[in-house]
Amino acid sequence: LGSRSRLEQMASDPDAPAVRSVVDGCLEHVRRAVATLRAAHPDLGVVLVGVLDNVDHPPQLPRFRDPDGLRNISRALDRYDDGLRALVDNDPRGTFFDDRAWFRGLWGGRDASGAPAYRSVPLGSYAVDHRAADDPLASVLSDGHAGLAWNLLWCQALARCLATDLGLPVRAIDDGELGRFFDEQVAHIRRG
Repeated sequence: LGSRSRLEQMASDPDAPAVRSVVDGCLEHVRRAVATLRAAHPDLGVVLVGVLDNVDHPPQLPRFRDPDGLRNISRALDRYDDGLRALVDNDPRGTFFDDRAWFRGLWGGRDASGAPAYRSVPLGSYAVDHRAADDPLASVLSDGHAGLAWNLLWCQALARCLATDLGLPVRAIDDGELGRFFDEQVAHIRRG
């Protein structure tokens, strides 16, 4: 759902048959995977994680500036996320984690004209910028994978989701603990 060509299709027409087919196919795979897991482990807790909006991926920042196209992409991704929500709506052992809302809550997004308008995220003694670089103060690594800060903040949010939404005995990771760990890791990385 996040390739450049798929995003271009979504930007053009979020209801195009090719887009709907891919979204429906992905949802069917998830539905079958959950059913297979639950058949073997009926009490298994399941977190279905929504799709990120890859227009926020640093290599895509110069692209997808048209506000109408961005709204169309969101509509197509909403269709997928709404399908995931429907899979766990009446499931006391299932929950949905909104990855796009999590991202926007931290780094923000595009402005009304479609231009990047991301903010820095304070973490420990530092501020992490939404950019790609092999630097612990970048949200994304040069190879496109999530960086140290992103992974730490995501783990914190997921631990909260597991404890709160599924009632699992998962200890919350407080901001102070996360910040101290981040500071230690930045110091370690910079020492080489």
